[in-house]
Amino acid sequence: MPQGKKLVIVESPAKSRSIAKYMGDDFIVDASAGHIRDLPQPSELPDDMKKGPFGKFAVDPDHGFEPYYVISTQRSPRSGSSSSC
Repeated sequence: MPQGKKLVIVESPAKSRSIAKYMGDDFIVDASAGHIRDLPQPSELPDDMKKGPFGKFAVDPDHGFEPYYVISTQRSPRSGSSSSC
């Protein structure tokens, strides 16, 4: 197994600076500057899912509240690459 640094991604630059102080030199803490994935609004669900258990909150309460995530199509300035790595 490679002995490189571990990457931790948080949402905001302010959080990344604060968390980096606690993580130590074995970690790179970087910010995504926004959500990478999220729960969709019910209107954004595929039609076949709107009538099922995911239809109201994008989670399936019958199976351990399994979430249905969508990947954000609006890329943040930092989400595609990291200048620190």
